[in-house]
Amino acid sequence: MTVVTGNGWDVGRKLAVDKSDVYSFGVVLIELISSKPAVDITRHRHEINLSAMAMNKIQNHALHELIDPYLGFETDFKAREMISEVAELAFQCLQSERDMRPCMEKVLETLKGIQSEDWKLRKPEEVEIPSDELVLLKSDPPTLSPDSLAKSSISTKQGIDCSWERFEIDVQTN
Repeated sequence: MTVVTGNGWDVGRKLAVDKSDVYSFGVVLIELISSKPAVDITRHRHEINLSAMAMNKIQNHALHELIDPYLGFETDFKAREMISEVAELAFQCLQSERDMRPCMEKVLETLKGIQSEDWKLRKPEEVEIPSDELVLLKSDPPTLSPDSLAKSSISTKQGIDCSWERFEIDVQTN
């Protein structure tokens, strides 16, 4: 609850702090999907700051260059969708103009939407396995490749309703 005191300066200060928190949270989102630190002086001088690098990669349709390859972005369509939604949210949080950033409540709502879509879409899958193949599976489990280990069964919410213009990320791979 915000209490207006004096000339209202506290209310303005709270709004400024909230929008700064949103920016910082955008950096955390990028750290999560890239597995890169927020600041790294060993990177190219234009990429020392992760938020600047992320904004550049997203605007230049090079999101695949930013994402940690172990997240399955290149190999799993559902992972790609979710990561793209998180990157879109981070892009909105990292806007240089404070008024262009969503409020933290909208950020939370968006993340819950991404998560709930995954939860709703998960259904147990029943598969008939002939008894002779079942014996083989029990005796000698298959070795999993790094790609299959990295794959996840995640999905994303489509059409997030925002009061600002939605930024569409065009994902391209090489």
